[in-house]
Amino acid sequence: MEWSKKRKIGDECRQFQEEWRLKYFFAKHGEKALCVICNEIVSVLKEYNLRRHYQTKHEEKYRQWEGEERSEKFSKLHHQISFQKAMFTKLSDDNESVTNASYKVAYILAKRGKPYTDGELVKECMLEVAQELCPEMLKKFSNLTLSATTIARRVEDIGENIVDQLKKSATNFRYFSIAMDESLDISSTSQLLVFIRGVDEKLNVTQELADMHTMYGTVTGEDIFTKLLKTFSEYNLDWSNFSCLTIDGGKNMSGVKKGLVGLVKEECKKRNVPQPMFVHCMIHQQALCAQYLDISCVLQPVVKIVNFIRSHGLNH
Repeated sequence: MEWSKKRKIGDECRQFQEEWRLKYFFAKHGEKALCVICNEIVSVLKEYNLRRHYQTKHEEKYRQWEGEERSEKFSKLHHQISFQKAMFTKLSDDNESVTNASYKVAYILAKRGKPYTDGELVKECMLEVAQELCPEMLKKFSNLTLSATTIARRVEDIGENIVDQLKKSATNFRYFSIAMDESLDISSTSQLLVFIRGVDEKLNVTQELADMHTMYGTVTGEDIFTKLLKTFSEYNLDWSNFSCLTIDGGKNMSGVKKGLVGLVKEECKKRNVPQPMFVHCMIHQQALCAQYLDISCVLQPVVKIVNFIRSHGLNH
């Protein structure tokens, strides 16, 4: 004996009947029925369910309405629900617009390298402009949050989004190149910047700052190479698509044995992939010129002064 499959509600193809509007004060709400009196939703489009809801909750109060008066009452209730829905939709759209505006201001401040506290100044200017040009929009401008904390959070979100987009693009790179630069910041801490530029099969070029590594302690070629490997791992880069490496004039990068160049060559040989082309950064070409010109009369006093300053913490 074969048992029939259990019947599902979706298989019954129940449809909302127009007569239920005035009979039970229900309106169609997607694939369900909405009571215009109490805003309760009945999931199953079945007359028994709608009738039971109406009889148990509203019939005693609304049975007196008949004919044209009943139709007007239903239209009024249905209009109120539509108006409330439109208000909530508009409020949601306004909130989304305010949030998007906050992100755009945060992006401009970060792009221009301005302090996050300038967000309050920007808001004050916007309020003054709105007061003169569009007073009816003043309330919307006043809802815009541009505090330093908010700007910092927005910039973090933008940065994470850029990294996610870059990781997604990096998986489609046909060829890519890396540019690296290491220098000291104002606190004498070494910062290593890793820029990436790649092209996919459709010749779409992506160029962005991929990583910034803070180098504590030593900054040898091996240390820099370790950070480069970390960047390759984070962005899932394929060594066989590595076409060019641009470096500065430091020995820890340009060294062909223990420098970054030498370590990259060894890694390519180990992986049995073609070596990338090595290019010297245009900004540091003066280091190359110094190797062929005798400028010791200038360099020696400068080196002596620098060593004197660096040798004593108080001088530094």
